[in-house]
Amino acid sequence: MHGRNLARLLAVTALLAGVWLLSACQQPQPGDSAAGQRLFPELEKRLNDITRIRIDHHGDSYQVARKDGQWRLPERGGYPARFEQVKPFLLGIALLEKVEPQTDKPERYARLGVQPPAVDSDNLQITLYTAADRRLASLIVGRVRHGLFAGGRDGIYVRVAEQARAWLVAGNLALPQAPVDWVDRRIIHIKPKRVKRVTIAHPDGSRLVIEKPHPGAAGFRLV
Repeated sequence: MHGRNLARLLAVTALLAGVWLLSACQQPQPGDSAAGQRLFPELEKRLNDITRIRIDHHGDSYQVARKDGQWRLPERGGYPARFEQVKPFLLGIALLEKVEPQTDKPERYARLGVQPPAVDSDNLQITLYTAADRRLASLIVGRVRHGLFAGGRDGIYVRVAEQARAWLVAGNLALPQAPVDWVDRRIIHIKPKRVKRVTIAHPDGSRLVIEKPHPGAAGFRLV
């Protein structure tokens, strides 16, 4: 009888231990409490306050700055940048969502690409500033795992500058790496419906002329 009671006691103890272990495993782990939150929780509200973007890549840096409502490249003679490039770039950073904490050990940063950018590394650092030259956000963007999450969102390894902990985040970033990637390549922009006639003059003096047969025409004809 004593042996059976002892066996039952051990069985109950093992069952309770199993329940406790399962419960403990389901509890949020230290460092995981931020999972599901934005990498920069307040940034989306302040996108209109951003007036300067700094990119550090391959040991070099350049800026994209907004002045008088126009985004330009100061180091490239103030050449215009495409707003169609700037807008999704900034919004993509604001919408990055934390998924899983990664290493906080500097010797392991390179495996994720979140070490400080250098001449021989492919990662980059992005820093956003306000008109008062206040830094709103700065992050190092490392390896990208395309389409890792639902909705076509990528898995991106990042580290907020001056923080030790790296993160796997979900989102989509349009990542221009060189100044030319921002440039507005349009020489002239005229809506087709405003064009009546086009004349092309060749060096030999010959000309090619096309025109619309009437103002509402969708296409041109050779004259």
